[in-house]
Amino acid sequence: MGGKGKDRKKKSSQSGRQAAQRRAIQQRRTEERIQSLRLRLLSAADAGATAGRLTEAFADRDRVATAYDAEAVLSSATGLMPRAGFTGDRLRDACLDICDALAVGGTPHGIGILRAFAVVGPDPVVRDHARTLADAAGRAAPAWAAELGQAVPGKCWTATDPYGESTSLLCEFSYPAGTDRHAILARVDPIWHGAVSSLAAVDLAGGGMDAGTMKDSLKLASDMSVDLRDVPPPEAARLLRAGLDALAQHGPAPWTKRDSQDFRSACALTGLARQRVRVLATGAGNLAHVPELATGTVASPWPPEERERLIAEFSRAPQSRDLISAVARFLPRDLVMLCADYLGTDPLRPGPLLFRRLLRDVIPTHLVLPARVAADVPPVIRAWAQWTADRADLPKRLRRRFLSELEDDLREFPSALATASQTPHNRYFQDLPDDVISDDPRCQRALQARHLAIPLP
Repeated sequence: MGGKGKDRKKKSSQSGRQAAQRRAIQQRRTEERIQSLRLRLLSAADAGATAGRLTEAFADRDRVATAYDAEAVLSSATGLMPRAGFTGDRLRDACLDICDALAVGGTPHGIGILRAFAVVGPDPVVRDHARTLADAAGRAAPAWAAELGQAVPGKCWTATDPYGESTSLLCEFSYPAGTDRHAILARVDPIWHGAVSSLAAVDLAGGGMDAGTMKDSLKLASDMSVDLRDVPPPEAARLLRAGLDALAQHGPAPWTKRDSQDFRSACALTGLARQRVRVLATGAGNLAHVPELATGTVASPWPPEERERLIAEFSRAPQSRDLISAVARFLPRDLVMLCADYLGTDPLRPGPLLFRRLLRDVIPTHLVLPARVAADVPPVIRAWAQWTADRADLPKRLRRRFLSELEDDLREFPSALATASQTPHNRYFQDLPDDVISDDPRCQRALQARHLAIPLP
């Protein structure tokens, strides 16, 4: 028995060495084939290494055991690439190079990753290329690849706060067999171009969601009246697509903490969310038959003549009757400009969050406001807030809360302006007289002359 046992161990050891040798030979051949590729952006070493790391991740059954796992993992990998400088055409070309490297490898998991690229790839060109490579490979992929792109939409809900300053969207999904029930939870920021400000994946393994569970998931305050309603999938698709497009066009809001987990999660889930948009738009689970949604730009709802009409209306309003400072001559027009052009929001929106952002993050850094005029800003802001609240016929309870929170923010404004005044650029206009800062053309000429004459420290 002892001799036979030693023989079996010897044969097993030889078999293991032979398998390792075969893998090494296959790896060298793969590297040689990658070297011969005509890559668009990445070096052969980088493309091969990235394909190898992806293959290793997808081979880990603790990470990827289902189609949903595969879609989420690849969405995370491609969604975080922009943080390394891969955006636009660079992101597309890098993903195309990675797909080529995966196809050369030809492993079952590599083919599965190509199938996943065909579903949640960041660009239509990438998705088409990955699908073509996977089809041409003629090799079997892991079992989970059969359900890639087969998500089926369920119920969709939206919840909007009473001021219309935040909208949350939650959409249910599952796969054909009813497995991997999950939801995409998106928060849309109407104060920043209507862009998506956060994305999260919610596990719904216990079943669907009712209104009570929806409220808990969205963490809505119990003392606020919330417009909570279910919406048809195509409407949810339009809302989510618009938010993702705005995020891609304008980037995250300036006050976003880019090192936060929320921001990382939003980046990681963008690819998955865009695929779910395509599914919601048609109510179909088969990606091959889901068309790309048409995109387009919407003309600004605030053309110059409409802005002037708005400023004239405010100047005649009772709330502005006592405004006589130099700041009062230009700040209303700048408020409209900042809201419509910079924030991409309605300047007539009465709500505490918009004014908090204006006072803390926008006005101190985007307007020519010497620190000496800090005391002249609150009366104008207060009058504008009261005017917009009255114009919108804001309910008394919401109006009281809005104006109360505004007073807190106004008390902090001088400190925010003083901090902004210490930046090199802002030092250039601290001594400009009132008649200059209230006249845009003269102000711009003065600043240009100072920039040309005095280099930044």
